[in-house]
Amino acid sequence: MKEKVALGSLSIGSYLVGGVDELITAYIILAMLELASKIMVSLGRNKIKICSELKRKTCMLFIIIAAVQLDKITGNSEQFIRNATIMFLISVEGIGFTQSLRVLGVSIPPHIYQYFAQLKESSNAQSENDAADKNEKSCDD
Repeated sequence: MKEKVALGSLSIGSYLVGGVDELITAYIILAMLELASKIMVSLGRNKIKICSELKRKTCMLFIIIAAVQLDKITGNSEQFIRNATIMFLISVEGIGFTQSLRVLGVSIPPHIYQYFAQLKESSNAQSENDAADKNEKSCDD
Protein backbone atom coordinates (compact mmCIF):
# COMPACT_ATOMS: atom_id res chain seq x y z
CA MET A 1 0.00 0.00 0.00
CA LYS A 2 2.79 2.42 0.91
CA GLU A 3 4.46 1.75 -2.44
CA LYS A 4 1.28 2.67 -4.31
CA VAL A 5 0.94 5.90 -2.35
CA ALA A 6 4.59 6.75 -3.04
CA LEU A 7 4.24 6.00 -6.76
CA GLY A 8 1.03 8.00 -6.93
CA SER A 9 2.72 10.94 -5.21
CA LEU A 10 5.65 10.76 -7.63
CA SER A 11 3.26 10.66 -10.59
CA ILE A 12 1.35 13.69 -9.33
CA GLY A 13 4.59 15.53 -8.64
CA SER A 14 5.90 14.72 -12.10
CA TYR A 15 2.68 15.97 -13.69
CA LEU A 16 2.70 19.19 -11.67
CA VAL A 17 6.24 20.12 -12.73
CA GLY A 18 5.57 19.29 -16.38
CA GLY A 19 7.39 15.97 -16.41
CA VAL A 20 10.78 14.81 -15.27
CA ASP A 21 13.45 15.76 -17.77
CA GLU A 22 17.06 16.89 -17.58
CA LEU A 23 16.08 20.44 -16.62
CA ILE A 24 13.98 19.47 -13.61
CA THR A 25 16.58 16.87 -12.61
CA ALA A 26 19.35 19.50 -12.76
CA TYR A 27 17.20 21.91 -10.74
CA ILE A 28 16.49 19.33 -8.04
CA ILE A 29 20.16 18.34 -7.80
CA LEU A 30 21.30 21.97 -7.55
CA ALA A 31 18.58 22.74 -5.00
CA MET A 32 19.77 19.82 -2.86
CA LEU A 33 23.42 20.90 -3.19
CA GLU A 34 22.54 24.46 -2.28
CA LEU A 35 20.50 23.31 0.72
CA ALA A 36 23.29 21.01 1.94
CA SER A 37 25.89 23.77 1.57
CA LYS A 38 23.68 26.25 3.48
CA ILE A 39 23.22 23.71 6.26
CA MET A 40 27.01 23.32 6.44
CA VAL A 41 27.43 27.10 6.66
CA SER A 42 24.71 27.29 9.33
CA LEU A 43 26.34 24.54 11.38
CA GLY A 44 29.58 26.48 11.34
CA ARG A 45 27.75 29.52 12.68
CA ASN A 46 25.59 27.51 15.09
CA LYS A 47 22.51 28.87 13.33
CA ILE A 48 20.49 26.18 11.64
CA LYS A 49 17.78 27.58 9.38
CA ILE A 50 16.60 24.35 7.80
CA CYS A 51 12.89 25.15 8.06
CA SER A 52 13.20 28.49 6.29
CA GLU A 53 15.32 26.91 3.55
CA LEU A 54 12.83 24.08 3.06
CA LYS A 55 10.01 26.64 2.82
CA ARG A 56 12.00 28.53 0.20
CA LYS A 57 12.62 25.36 -1.83
CA THR A 58 8.93 24.47 -1.64
CA CYS A 59 7.98 27.93 -2.88
CA MET A 60 10.40 27.52 -5.78
CA LEU A 61 8.63 24.28 -6.73
CA PHE A 62 5.34 26.19 -6.54
CA ILE A 63 6.77 28.68 -9.04
CA ILE A 64 7.57 25.81 -11.43
CA ILE A 65 4.04 24.43 -11.02
CA ALA A 66 2.60 27.88 -11.79
CA ALA A 67 4.82 28.16 -14.87
CA VAL A 68 3.57 24.77 -16.12
CA GLN A 69 -0.01 25.95 -15.69
CA LEU A 70 0.76 29.19 -17.57
CA ASP A 71 2.14 27.13 -20.45
CA LYS A 72 -1.04 25.05 -20.47
CA ILE A 73 -3.48 27.96 -20.46
CA THR A 74 -1.54 29.84 -23.14
CA GLY A 75 -1.36 26.76 -25.35
CA ASN A 76 2.41 26.64 -25.23
CA SER A 77 3.04 22.95 -25.88
CA GLU A 78 6.82 23.48 -25.98
CA GLN A 79 6.79 24.41 -22.26
CA PHE A 80 8.75 27.59 -22.81
CA ILE A 81 7.59 29.33 -19.62
CA ARG A 82 8.38 26.22 -17.55
CA ASN A 83 11.82 25.80 -19.09
CA ALA A 84 12.74 29.48 -18.73
CA THR A 85 11.56 29.41 -15.11
CA ILE A 86 13.61 26.32 -14.32
CA MET A 87 16.69 27.82 -16.00
CA PHE A 88 16.27 30.93 -13.84
CA LEU A 89 15.87 28.86 -10.67
CA ILE A 90 18.90 26.74 -11.59
CA SER A 91 20.93 29.93 -11.80
CA VAL A 92 19.62 31.12 -8.41
CA GLU A 93 20.47 27.79 -6.79
CA GLY A 94 23.87 27.66 -8.49
CA ILE A 95 24.79 31.16 -7.31
CA GLY A 96 23.66 30.33 -3.76
CA PHE A 97 25.61 27.07 -3.83
CA THR A 98 28.84 28.74 -4.98
CA GLN A 99 28.43 31.53 -2.40
CA SER A 100 27.98 29.00 0.39
CA LEU A 101 31.08 27.11 -0.72
CA ARG A 102 33.06 30.35 -0.68
CA VAL A 103 31.91 30.98 2.91
CA LEU A 104 33.14 27.48 3.75
CA GLY A 105 36.54 28.36 2.25
CA VAL A 106 36.19 26.20 -0.85
CA SER A 107 37.79 27.65 -3.97
CA ILE A 108 35.37 27.82 -6.87
CA PRO A 109 36.60 28.18 -10.44
CA PRO A 110 35.52 31.68 -11.50
CA HIS A 111 33.87 30.43 -14.69
CA ILE A 112 31.36 28.34 -12.73
CA TYR A 113 30.03 31.32 -10.76
CA GLN A 114 30.13 33.48 -13.89
CA TYR A 115 28.14 30.88 -15.83
CA PHE A 116 25.38 30.83 -13.20
CA ALA A 117 25.29 34.64 -13.15
CA GLN A 118 25.17 34.75 -16.97
CA LEU A 119 22.40 32.15 -16.99
CA LYS A 120 20.38 34.28 -14.56
CA GLU A 121 20.85 37.41 -16.69
CA SER A 122 19.95 35.63 -19.93
CA SER A 123 16.85 34.10 -18.28
CA ASN A 124 15.74 37.56 -17.16
CA ALA A 125 16.41 39.08 -20.60
CA GLN A 126 14.59 36.25 -22.39
CA SER A 127 11.55 36.62 -20.12
CA GLU A 128 11.44 40.36 -20.79
CA ASN A 129 11.71 39.82 -24.57
CA ASP A 130 8.95 37.22 -24.55
CA ALA A 131 6.67 39.47 -22.52
CA ALA A 132 7.26 42.30 -25.00
CA ASP A 133 6.54 39.96 -27.95
CA LYS A 134 3.29 38.80 -26.37
CA ASN A 135 2.23 42.41 -25.69
CA GLU A 136 2.85 43.29 -29.34
CA LYS A 137 0.82 40.29 -30.53
CA SER A 138 -2.08 41.10 -28.22
CA CYS A 139 -2.11 44.71 -29.42
CA ASP A 140 -2.26 43.52 -33.05
CA ASP A 141 -5.36 41.38 -32.39
